[in-house]
Amino acid sequence: MKKEWKYSNKEFAADKYNDTLLKYSPWSGHRNFGYDLINYYEPEVLVELGSFYGCSAFAFMQSMKENNLNTTFYPVDLWEAMDTYTIHDYEQDVYGFFSNIKKSEFDSLKVNMLKMTFEDALEKIEDKSIDILHIDGSHAYDDVKHDFETWKCKLKDNAIVMFHDISDQLLYGETLGSCRYWKELKEEYNYTTEIRYSWGLGILFFSKEMYEDFTKKVDLDYYEKLNEYEATDFKDKIRKDYFKLLDNAKWIESLQKDKEVLENDNKKLLNELEELKEAYQKEINNIVNAYETETKNIKSAYETEVKNIKSAYEATIQGKEQYIEELERRSKK
Repeated sequence: MKKEWKYSNKEFAADKYNDTLLKYSPWSGHRNFGYDLINYYEPEVLVELGSFYGCSAFAFMQSMKENNLNTTFYPVDLWEAMDTYTIHDYEQDVYGFFSNIKKSEFDSLKVNMLKMTFEDALEKIEDKSIDILHIDGSHAYDDVKHDFETWKCKLKDNAIVMFHDISDQLLYGETLGSCRYWKELKEEYNYTTEIRYSWGLGILFFSKEMYEDFTKKVDLDYYEKLNEYEATDFKDKIRKDYFKLLDNAKWIESLQKDKEVLENDNKKLLNELEELKEAYQKEINNIVNAYETETKNIKSAYETEVKNIKSAYEATIQGKEQYIEELERRSKK
């Protein structure tokens, strides 16, 4: 743990891969706080239950990298579709997305991705070894409670546990189970604090000394104000993106009109081609008919000519025969 808490206002390296998925993530408002938390406590072992696209994980990794921390980080997730609220997000290769950023930006760090259930990951982590645990998997009451209770044996005596989605904001008309469980934890544990924006982040300290040190040194209002500034930037970006979408919609509409024109032209060409085919076939038929008629006429004329020649030949032969007979009759006289 460092002597002084440093406040950051970072540009996060992972955003260049997809700023929409990361900058607009429900956890995005906590990234500077998460960065500073890791930098201050310098955990030996950090575990995150539920990393998915990596908004929180990449903030932790960037802090580890830029502050030269010797932290071993275990992001745990199936990186598969499990949440029907965001079903269309899961049409992507989320595991590949996370792995690519981890390899490209943080390959030098001790980051061990555990692609498995939280239950299976328990076997990979030693008891009493975790300094900081971040729970951000399923937000159902029973699941959050189960995650905390089953992983409690892996925590050091002075560990810190973060719970996301502890705000009482409604999602589809209901309060998240993680909010209800956090309220119970605050009754059971004495050393807790929380951040209310970005769906809320609950922070539970097992150590009284660390809790008092944190509350004395850390001004959470700084991060709330920072989040408000960021929210303004986000709104401006959303506004710009909105008009980009309008421009794209007009462009699509223009392309649709061009498509319709091309389809009509294509239809006309096909009709003309069909007409040409019909005219061509008609011409071929006429030529064939004319050829057959001409052939028939020639054949008829030929046959008539042969018949006339034959008749003339026969008449000539008959005449000669009569002449010979006449000469023979005269010679007998």
